[in-house]
Amino acid sequence: MISEFLLADPHVLGRPAELGWWPRGDLALFAMNVQYALLSPRGRGWGSFCFAGFERRSGQDATLQVLDRCVTEAEQRAVLKAGLLFSLLDSSRAPQWDSKNFPGRRAMRDLQGELWAQAGLDQSPWSHLHTLVLPPVQVEGHTYQAPPEVDTRQAFPTVQELSAELDHLVARVLTAWAPVCVRFTPDAESSERVRDTFEREPEVVAARAAHAADAAAWSAAAAVRTAERAAQAAEERAHFEAQQAKHPRYGQWPLSAAELKVLVWAQPLTAVANLFGVSDTAIRKFCDKRGIERPPQGYWLRAGNAQSG
Repeated sequence: MISEFLLADPHVLGRPAELGWWPRGDLALFAMNVQYALLSPRGRGWGSFCFAGFERRSGQDATLQVLDRCVTEAEQRAVLKAGLLFSLLDSSRAPQWDSKNFPGRRAMRDLQGELWAQAGLDQSPWSHLHTLVLPPVQVEGHTYQAPPEVDTRQAFPTVQELSAELDHLVARVLTAWAPVCVRFTPDAESSERVRDTFEREPEVVAARAAHAADAAAWSAAAAVRTAERAAQAAEERAHFEAQQAKHPRYGQWPLSAAELKVLVWAQPLTAVANLFGVSDTAIRKFCDKRGIERPPQGYWLRAGNAQSG
Protein backbone atom coordinates (compact mmCIF):
# COMPACT_ATOMS: atom_id res chain seq x y z
CA MET A 1 0.00 0.00 0.00
CA ILE A 2 2.87 2.42 0.78
CA SER A 3 4.42 3.74 -2.42
CA GLU A 4 8.19 3.73 -2.06
CA PHE A 5 10.62 5.87 -4.03
CA LEU A 6 14.40 5.66 -3.99
CA LEU A 7 15.78 9.04 -4.94
CA ALA A 8 19.34 10.24 -5.48
CA ASP A 9 20.70 12.83 -3.06
CA PRO A 10 24.37 13.57 -3.78
CA HIS A 11 24.50 16.47 -1.31
CA VAL A 12 23.53 15.02 2.08
CA LEU A 13 24.95 11.84 3.59
CA GLY A 14 22.47 9.79 5.56
CA ARG A 15 19.35 11.83 4.85
CA PRO A 16 16.59 10.01 6.77
CA ALA A 17 13.62 8.53 4.95
CA GLU A 18 10.51 10.68 4.77
CA LEU A 19 6.90 9.56 5.15
CA GLY A 20 3.83 11.47 4.04
CA TRP A 21 0.54 11.53 2.14
CA TRP A 22 0.45 12.62 -1.49
CA PRO A 23 -2.51 12.94 -3.91
CA ARG A 24 -2.66 9.58 -5.67
CA GLY A 25 -3.01 11.03 -9.16
CA ASP A 26 0.24 13.03 -8.87
CA LEU A 27 2.69 10.38 -7.63
CA ALA A 28 4.92 10.38 -10.70
CA LEU A 29 5.08 14.17 -10.82
CA PHE A 30 5.75 14.25 -7.09
CA ALA A 31 8.76 11.97 -7.42
CA MET A 32 10.01 13.80 -10.50
CA ASN A 33 9.83 17.21 -8.81
CA VAL A 34 11.55 16.01 -5.64
CA GLN A 35 14.28 14.23 -7.61
CA TYR A 36 15.15 17.27 -9.67
CA ALA A 37 15.09 19.46 -6.56
CA LEU A 38 17.57 17.09 -4.92
CA LEU A 39 19.90 17.05 -7.92
CA SER A 40 19.90 20.83 -8.30
CA PRO A 41 22.54 22.93 -6.53
CA ARG A 42 19.81 24.32 -4.29
CA GLY A 43 19.15 20.81 -2.98
CA ARG A 44 22.32 20.96 -0.89
CA GLY A 45 21.56 21.04 2.80
CA TRP A 46 17.79 21.05 2.47
CA GLY A 47 15.87 19.61 5.37
CA SER A 48 12.59 17.70 5.22
CA PHE A 49 10.78 19.08 2.18
CA CYS A 50 9.22 16.19 0.26
CA PHE A 51 5.81 16.84 1.83
CA ALA A 52 6.25 20.50 2.75
CA GLY A 53 3.33 21.59 0.56
CA PHE A 54 0.77 19.78 2.73
CA GLU A 55 -0.33 20.44 6.27
CA ARG A 56 1.07 17.79 8.59
CA ARG A 57 -0.58 16.60 11.80
CA SER A 58 1.06 14.48 14.48
CA GLY A 59 -1.82 11.99 14.33
CA GLN A 60 -1.26 11.49 10.59
CA ASP A 61 2.48 11.03 11.19
CA ALA A 62 1.74 8.39 13.85
CA THR A 63 -0.46 6.54 11.34
CA LEU A 64 2.29 6.63 8.71
CA GLN A 65 4.90 5.31 11.17
CA VAL A 66 2.70 2.29 11.89
CA LEU A 67 1.91 1.75 8.19
CA ASP A 68 5.62 1.73 7.40
CA ARG A 69 6.18 -1.12 9.88
CA CYS A 70 3.36 -3.24 8.45
CA VAL A 71 4.27 -6.19 6.25
CA THR A 72 1.03 -6.94 4.41
CA GLU A 73 -1.69 -4.82 2.88
CA ALA A 74 -4.23 -6.44 5.23
CA GLU A 75 -2.23 -5.14 8.20
CA GLN A 76 -2.14 -1.65 6.70
CA ARG A 77 -5.90 -1.61 6.09
CA ALA A 78 -6.43 -2.74 9.69
CA VAL A 79 -4.34 0.26 10.82
CA LEU A 80 -6.51 2.67 8.82
CA LYS A 81 -9.73 1.11 10.14
CA ALA A 82 -8.38 1.29 13.68
CA GLY A 83 -7.58 4.97 13.11
CA LEU A 84 -11.15 5.68 12.02
CA LEU A 85 -12.49 3.83 15.06
CA PHE A 86 -10.10 5.81 17.28
CA SER A 87 -11.58 9.05 15.85
CA LEU A 88 -15.05 7.78 16.80
CA LEU A 89 -14.22 6.53 20.30
CA ASP A 90 -11.11 8.11 21.78
CA SER A 91 -10.12 11.34 20.05
CA SER A 92 -10.65 14.63 21.85
CA ARG A 93 -12.78 15.71 18.88
CA ALA A 94 -14.80 12.47 18.77
CA PRO A 95 -18.38 13.26 17.68
CA GLN A 96 -21.45 12.64 19.80
CA TRP A 97 -23.35 9.54 18.70
CA ASP A 98 -26.56 7.83 19.69
CA SER A 99 -25.87 4.44 21.28
CA LYS A 100 -29.05 3.11 19.64
CA ASN A 101 -27.44 3.52 16.20
CA PHE A 102 -24.24 1.64 17.07
CA PRO A 103 -23.22 -1.67 18.59
CA GLY A 104 -22.53 -1.66 22.32
CA ARG A 105 -19.37 0.14 23.41
CA ARG A 106 -17.88 -3.16 24.54
CA ALA A 107 -18.50 -4.70 21.11
CA MET A 108 -16.82 -1.68 19.51
CA ARG A 109 -13.84 -2.07 21.86
CA ASP A 110 -13.62 -5.74 20.89
CA LEU A 111 -13.55 -4.71 17.21
CA GLN A 112 -10.83 -2.19 18.03
CA GLY A 113 -8.77 -4.90 19.74
CA GLU A 114 -9.20 -7.21 16.75
CA LEU A 115 -7.95 -4.46 14.41
CA TRP A 116 -4.92 -3.84 16.62
CA ALA A 117 -4.15 -7.55 16.60
CA GLN A 118 -4.47 -7.72 12.80
CA ALA A 119 -2.07 -4.78 12.52
CA GLY A 120 0.39 -6.35 14.96
CA LEU A 121 -0.19 -3.66 17.61
CA ASP A 122 -0.36 -4.13 21.37
CA GLN A 123 -2.04 -0.78 21.95
CA SER A 124 -3.23 2.31 20.14
CA PRO A 125 -0.47 4.37 18.48
CA TRP A 126 -2.60 7.52 18.91
CA SER A 127 -3.27 9.65 21.97
CA HIS A 128 -6.52 11.43 22.75
CA LEU A 129 -4.85 14.71 21.68
CA HIS A 130 -4.57 13.42 18.12
CA THR A 131 -7.53 14.99 16.32
CA LEU A 132 -6.64 14.00 12.73
CA VAL A 133 -5.13 10.60 12.00
CA LEU A 134 -5.94 10.39 8.25
CA PRO A 135 -5.81 12.99 5.45
CA PRO A 136 -9.05 14.79 4.54
CA VAL A 137 -11.27 13.58 1.70
CA GLN A 138 -13.87 15.33 -0.41
CA VAL A 139 -17.27 15.29 1.25
CA GLU A 140 -19.80 13.39 -0.88
CA GLY A 141 -22.05 15.81 -2.75
CA HIS A 142 -19.82 18.82 -1.95
CA THR A 143 -16.61 20.43 -3.19
CA TYR A 144 -14.85 20.88 0.16
CA GLN A 145 -12.73 18.39 2.09
CA ALA A 146 -13.12 17.13 5.65
CA PRO A 147 -11.54 14.45 7.85
CA PRO A 148 -12.94 11.00 7.04
CA GLU A 149 -15.20 9.85 9.85
CA VAL A 150 -18.18 7.62 10.46
CA ASP A 151 -21.46 9.47 9.83
CA THR A 152 -23.10 9.34 13.26
CA ARG A 153 -26.46 10.34 11.76
CA GLN A 154 -26.70 6.92 10.14
CA ALA A 155 -27.32 3.63 11.92
CA PHE A 156 -24.75 0.82 12.11
CA PRO A 157 -26.38 -1.40 14.73
CA THR A 158 -24.09 -4.41 14.23
CA VAL A 159 -20.33 -4.80 14.31
CA GLN A 160 -20.42 -6.15 10.76
CA GLU A 161 -22.21 -3.04 9.44
CA LEU A 162 -19.83 -0.73 11.29
CA SER A 163 -16.83 -2.67 9.94
CA ALA A 164 -18.23 -2.39 6.40
CA GLU A 165 -18.58 1.40 6.83
CA LEU A 166 -14.95 1.57 8.00
CA ASP A 167 -13.91 -0.39 4.88
CA HIS A 168 -15.85 2.11 2.73
CA LEU A 169 -14.10 5.09 4.35
CA VAL A 170 -10.67 3.45 3.99
CA ALA A 171 -11.36 2.91 0.29
CA ARG A 172 -12.26 6.60 -0.11
CA VAL A 173 -9.05 7.69 1.60
CA LEU A 174 -6.89 5.39 -0.53
CA THR A 175 -8.63 6.52 -3.72
CA ALA A 176 -7.65 10.13 -3.03
CA TRP A 177 -4.34 9.70 -1.21
CA ALA A 178 -1.30 7.45 -1.28
CA PRO A 179 0.96 6.92 1.72
CA VAL A 180 4.48 7.54 0.41
CA CYS A 181 7.92 6.66 1.75
CA VAL A 182 10.91 8.40 0.18
CA ARG A 183 14.35 6.90 0.77
CA PHE A 184 17.62 8.43 -0.38
CA THR A 185 20.98 7.23 -1.70
CA PRO A 186 23.98 9.60 -1.44
CA ASP A 187 26.48 7.66 -3.59
CA ALA A 188 27.37 9.63 -6.73
CA GLU A 189 27.36 6.57 -8.99
CA SER A 190 24.10 5.34 -7.50
CA SER A 191 22.67 8.82 -7.91
CA GLU A 192 23.36 8.79 -11.63
CA ARG A 193 21.99 5.27 -11.95
CA VAL A 194 18.84 6.16 -10.02
CA ARG A 195 18.36 9.26 -12.16
CA ASP A 196 18.78 7.32 -15.41
CA THR A 197 16.37 4.63 -14.21
CA PHE A 198 13.95 7.27 -13.07
CA GLU A 199 14.05 8.97 -16.47
CA ARG A 200 12.92 5.74 -18.15
CA GLU A 201 10.06 5.00 -15.76
CA PRO A 202 6.82 4.75 -17.80
CA GLU A 203 4.97 6.86 -15.24
CA VAL A 204 7.55 9.63 -15.48
CA VAL A 205 7.58 9.53 -19.29
CA ALA A 206 3.77 9.61 -19.33
CA ALA A 207 3.68 12.41 -16.76
CA ARG A 208 6.10 14.49 -18.81
CA ALA A 209 4.12 13.90 -21.97
CA ALA A 210 0.90 14.82 -20.16
CA HIS A 211 2.54 17.93 -18.74
CA ALA A 212 3.79 18.96 -22.20
CA ALA A 213 0.33 18.32 -23.67
CA ASP A 214 -1.28 20.40 -20.91
CA ALA A 215 1.19 23.23 -21.51
CA ALA A 216 0.52 23.15 -25.26
CA ALA A 217 -3.24 23.10 -24.68
CA TRP A 218 -2.95 26.01 -22.25
CA SER A 219 -0.88 28.01 -24.75
CA ALA A 220 -3.37 27.30 -27.52
CA ALA A 221 -6.28 28.29 -25.29
CA ALA A 222 -4.45 31.47 -24.25
CA ALA A 223 -3.87 32.35 -27.91
CA VAL A 224 -7.56 31.82 -28.67
CA ARG A 225 -8.57 34.01 -25.72
CA THR A 226 -6.17 36.75 -26.84
CA ALA A 227 -7.55 36.64 -30.38
CA GLU A 228 -11.14 36.73 -29.06
CA ARG A 229 -10.37 39.73 -26.84
CA ALA A 230 -8.69 41.53 -29.76
CA ALA A 231 -11.67 40.82 -32.04
CA GLN A 232 -14.11 41.99 -29.37
CA ALA A 233 -12.10 45.18 -28.81
CA ALA A 234 -12.02 45.85 -32.54
CA GLU A 235 -15.77 45.27 -32.80
CA GLU A 236 -16.45 47.61 -29.88
CA ARG A 237 -14.16 50.27 -31.36
CA ALA A 238 -15.88 50.04 -34.77
CA HIS A 239 -19.29 50.29 -33.11
CA PHE A 240 -18.18 53.33 -31.13
CA GLU A 241 -16.80 55.07 -34.21
CA ALA A 242 -19.99 54.34 -36.18
CA GLN A 243 -22.11 55.79 -33.40
CA GLN A 244 -19.87 58.84 -33.15
CA ALA A 245 -20.33 59.44 -36.88
CA LYS A 246 -24.11 59.57 -36.34
CA HIS A 247 -24.11 61.24 -32.93
CA PRO A 248 -21.30 63.84 -32.48
CA ARG A 249 -21.26 63.56 -28.66
CA TYR A 250 -21.81 59.81 -28.37
CA GLY A 251 -20.37 58.39 -25.17
CA GLN A 252 -20.55 61.71 -23.26
CA TRP A 253 -23.96 61.09 -21.71
CA PRO A 254 -24.93 61.92 -18.98
CA LEU A 255 -23.58 65.44 -18.63
CA SER A 256 -23.82 68.21 -16.08
CA ALA A 257 -27.18 69.75 -15.23
CA ALA A 258 -25.98 73.25 -16.17
CA GLU A 259 -24.89 72.19 -19.65
CA LEU A 260 -28.08 70.21 -20.26
CA LYS A 261 -30.20 73.20 -19.25
CA VAL A 262 -28.47 75.28 -21.91
CA LEU A 263 -28.96 72.57 -24.55
CA VAL A 264 -32.69 71.90 -23.92
CA TRP A 265 -33.42 75.63 -24.32
CA ALA A 266 -31.21 75.89 -27.41
CA GLN A 267 -32.77 73.08 -29.49
CA PRO A 268 -35.60 70.52 -29.39
CA LEU A 269 -35.27 67.45 -27.18
CA THR A 270 -35.08 65.16 -30.22
CA ALA A 271 -32.07 67.11 -31.48
CA VAL A 272 -30.41 66.95 -28.06
CA ALA A 273 -31.11 63.22 -27.87
CA ASN A 274 -29.62 62.65 -31.34
CA LEU A 275 -26.53 64.57 -30.29
CA PHE A 276 -25.74 62.00 -27.60
CA GLY A 277 -27.30 58.90 -29.19
CA VAL A 278 -30.01 58.48 -26.52
CA SER A 279 -33.79 58.75 -26.59
CA ASP A 280 -35.70 61.96 -25.93
CA THR A 281 -37.45 60.09 -23.10
CA ALA A 282 -34.08 59.67 -21.39
CA ILE A 283 -33.52 63.42 -21.73
CA ARG A 284 -36.93 64.17 -20.17
CA LYS A 285 -36.38 61.78 -17.25
CA PHE A 286 -32.93 63.21 -16.57
CA CYS A 287 -34.32 66.76 -16.56
CA ASP A 288 -37.14 65.79 -14.19
CA LYS A 289 -34.71 63.99 -11.88
CA ARG A 290 -32.35 66.98 -11.71
CA GLY A 291 -35.14 69.56 -11.57
CA ILE A 292 -34.19 71.14 -14.89
CA GLU A 293 -36.99 73.24 -16.39
CA ARG A 294 -37.81 72.27 -19.98
CA PRO A 295 -39.50 74.32 -22.67
CA PRO A 296 -43.28 73.87 -22.52
CA GLN A 297 -45.11 71.81 -25.10
CA GLY A 298 -45.38 73.62 -28.45
CA TYR A 299 -42.49 75.95 -27.62
CA TRP A 300 -40.37 75.00 -30.63
CA LEU A 301 -43.39 75.03 -32.95
CA ARG A 302 -44.20 78.59 -31.92
CA ALA A 303 -40.53 79.52 -32.20
CA GLY A 304 -40.44 78.15 -35.75
CA ASN A 305 -43.61 80.00 -36.73
CA ALA A 306 -42.21 83.23 -35.30
CA GLN A 307 -39.04 82.81 -37.32
CA SER A 308 -40.94 82.08 -40.52
CA GLY A 309 -43.28 85.02 -39.90
